[in-house]
Amino acid sequence: MASKNGKLALLGGEKAVTLQALDRWETMTEEMVQRVRQMVEKGDISTQGEKIAQEVEEGFAKFLGANYAVSQHNGTSTMWASYFALGVGPGDEVLHPDFTWICSFGPVVYLGARPVFCEIDPKTFLIDPADIERRITPRTKAISVVHWGGNVCDLDPIMEVANRHGIPVIEDCSHAHGASYDGKKVGTIGAIGGFSFQGVPGKGKPISGGECGMVATMDRRLYERVLLFGHVGRTDLMDKLQDPAHRRLAPYGLGLNFRANPLGLAIAQVQLARVREQNEKRWAYVQALNRGLEEIPGIDPLYIYPKAQPAGWYGGLQARYRPEDLGGLPRETYCKALQAEGIGVRPGAYSDAFGPVTGARHIPYHLVPPYSRGFDFYTHGRGPLWEGYEGYAPGDYPQTRQALARMLQLPVLTDPEAGAVEQLLEGFRKVAENYRALF
Repeated sequence: MASKNGKLALLGGEKAVTLQALDRWETMTEEMVQRVRQMVEKGDISTQGEKIAQEVEEGFAKFLGANYAVSQHNGTSTMWASYFALGVGPGDEVLHPDFTWICSFGPVVYLGARPVFCEIDPKTFLIDPADIERRITPRTKAISVVHWGGNVCDLDPIMEVANRHGIPVIEDCSHAHGASYDGKKVGTIGAIGGFSFQGVPGKGKPISGGECGMVATMDRRLYERVLLFGHVGRTDLMDKLQDPAHRRLAPYGLGLNFRANPLGLAIAQVQLARVREQNEKRWAYVQALNRGLEEIPGIDPLYIYPKAQPAGWYGGLQARYRPEDLGGLPRETYCKALQAEGIGVRPGAYSDAFGPVTGARHIPYHLVPPYSRGFDFYTHGRGPLWEGYEGYAPGDYPQTRQALARMLQLPVLTDPEAGAVEQLLEGFRKVAENYRALF
């Protein structure tokens, strides 16, 4: 279908997207405000508010179909507790995708282990199952996979390799609350899963509460180790610990406090009741937009593995830029033209955070200094990334670097205004048809 508009907005024409507001979904609801007000008035803002933690844990476990869930104060600590629960420690290695967010794998260093990066699949921006086995060594203690942007990793081949080598899989599900693979919710397929509840409702994680998180597992032993690791002083700790070796450590556990703030959990609890509807509406939007994008040169909707059902879509809907369709038009120019049309598209992830620092829109983590060259975390050469650490070279992971050079992040709408999808697609068509004017 040809564009109805002519001159590009970047060059003085009219914008393709003229709606004042694209999304009708209510984010911060009155129910959330009332719940927080009631808790503040009752003084349920610290250990006095532990009842809400139990309620949200039980509700989230039921939502996932998990046996156990433990609330944490943020997504970073969910991963830290998960690595600890699996026994990651000094001298170990943990496999992780080279493209992700640093808080997903950063905690392994503080357990005395080293992250070992894997290539990503250029069709999905998720860990490449084919590269995992090449990175396994006798020191590999765990495989960490990230369901980035709500898209779901190809878990069949990942679990096959992991099971064959006897290595547990950790799922980082921070962007993908409610996503599934082969009918099972992510976070219940590997040994343990971490979920971030970071951010403001509507703009943060699919379920958000400022700074909160949740660990999920089917394994009683891992559940108890998570509680021991970061729930010092929790009043029901003795009741939850069944293993005699664990029970004798209550109520102090191992002396760390990673418990979630009850006020954040109250906000998250309201969103938990809405997340199924939110995911259904977003999926309808994603399908409609992707169908239209398939007919437009210059952009490929992101590939979804056959057994995967994405959800959440934190950070935006991902797509791949095809400059060869548009005469080699630079990605940044393409994005500026789309932005002028009223489309909130970004060239890659974390562009605002990384641009001023690195001069690049996003760089893979094997190029970030602590991991590329090593860093003496514990001083005097005792750290896992210091003595004997070989680091990485700039030319490593070519597949990941090439994939990131094509990454686009598109807006995700939950309840689009009438005509919103059509106007967005019109903007993409307009730029594709008039790209020559941008040279």
